[in-house]
Amino acid sequence: MKPLPPPARERMEGSWRSLLCLPVLAAAVIALAWPRLYDLRLRYEFRSLRAEQDRRVRENRRLRLKNAEFRSIARIETIARRDLGLIDPAQRQTLWVEVPSLAPVREKMP
Repeated sequence: MKPLPPPARERMEGSWRSLLCLPVLAAAVIALAWPRLYDLRLRYEFRSLRAEQDRRVRENRRLRLKNAEFRSIARIETIARRDLGLIDPAQRQTLWVEVPSLAPVREKMP
């Protein structure tokens, strides 16, 4: 192979320098863009999680209201009378039992 004349050799060396600068330039672009892209992804994830939290808070309120409705004495009495056919007992069907008070026992405790 013949040696290249000086101007062609300088062009060749310059093109190698350009090729070596490309990875450095690409790394710099990635290093500058990466935090921005990461921040953008975190913002989208945050919005998604916030929306999910809002949905769950609404569902929690709805379930608490439904729970209170199910525990309502009036509702339980309505179901007992309508669906189960229960009625108030007659006077002769009730029996009152006296339970001894625990107050004297508590007074004796040290």
